[in-house]
Amino acid sequence: MLARPIEISHRTLTIEQDLSLSHAGTVWDGALVLAYFFEKQNPPIFLAKNILELGSGTGVLGLCVALMGPERVYLTDFEEFLPILKRNCNRNENSIKNTKVGVLPMRWGCT
Repeated sequence: MLARPIEISHRTLTIEQDLSLSHAGTVWDGALVLAYFFEKQNPPIFLAKNILELGSGTGVLGLCVALMGPERVYLTDFEEFLPILKRNCNRNENSIKNTKVGVLPMRWGCT
């Protein structure tokens, strides 16, 4: 397990990574680039919105978005990836206390 600090919106999130989970246990640089892009939007694009993220993995993008004023953020992934997602939400609950964050199983792309 690796913990990675992420500084965004004048706060620091700590995101646990688990490389044994392959793509779902990694903080992807593309997620951080997108988070920093969202942070720079004026006016804030997530203010008072409800957000659903598909394929949250470690939850880094959704947790960053949770710092940007939405009402709720729903982080989803396959059932087997929910433990790391829940741990990251719990680890950062003091930083995201102004937004309701839910973790839900969601399997997509399958029949």
